[in-house]
Amino acid sequence: GTLEYSYPFTGWNPELAPVTCDAIYTAVYTQTGNPFTITFDTSGGTAIAPITQAYGSAVTPPGDPVREGYSFASWNPEIPATMPAENLTILARWTVNAYTITFDTAGGSEIAPITQDYGTAVTAPANPTRTGYAFAGWNQAVPATMPGENLTLTAQWTGNSYGISYNLDGGTNGSNPGSYQYGTGVSALADAVKPGYTFAGWYDNSAFSGTKITAIPADRMGDVALYAKFELGTIEAGTHALTAGVLYKLGNVTKVSGDSSVYVPGSTFYVSASGNYTFS
Repeated sequence: GTLEYSYPFTGWNPELAPVTCDAIYTAVYTQTGNPFTITFDTSGGTAIAPITQAYGSAVTPPGDPVREGYSFASWNPEIPATMPAENLTILARWTVNAYTITFDTAGGSEIAPITQDYGTAVTAPANPTRTGYAFAGWNQAVPATMPGENLTLTAQWTGNSYGISYNLDGGTNGSNPGSYQYGTGVSALADAVKPGYTFAGWYDNSAFSGTKITAIPADRMGDVALYAKFELGTIEAGTHALTAGVLYKLGNVTKVSGDSSVYVPGSTFYVSASGNYTFS
């Protein structure tokens, strides 16, 4: 035999038979390729089964191995077309892939994407900012090293919280909250209550000037101070302490002390000076 071939005995030619006369028999040997093995070292990739075949037989290349974060480049050395007369180890070559982390700030300040090779250290960016909101983190943590895939991280936000104070002038608050969040506000303000008085609205100043405050808009920022305005209820017969400049409504009365005028029941009424007035 040789390195490449062995020659096992496979019989006689012609086949042996009972001897009746002189005969010549020739030994027959068959040339057979010796088996050799190609082993694949995938260098961290998926395993490839070794190939064991006879010398000179056609070699079918296996499928490429797979490795996270890398692209298969080639085998070193190349896979031979036919089995060589030696055992062979072939090493996989890889090219590292680059991946991108994209930041969706959901309305906040822009964060530039990060593109780096797989496995390299990732430096987390500074937190984004957004008017009226506090940054509450990303929907998943920024990885310490670049993963083997493109990644999109989305910012989470919490609306800033601001206080609401109520100046009630002796009354009591309704079901109004003590704070509100930016982005939500308060959709409707409940009335304050003061016995004997009618609630006339919330204002942002103690002089009750300007427009009534009926809600706190979602885009409002900062603490809010509200002032409850009350007006005396319907005036019936008797003595009442009235405040100058406040609108009152007369009940079933037509006269007031110190005034010779006769009024229509149900009409509105002002006094020029605060004090006690008797109605009849």
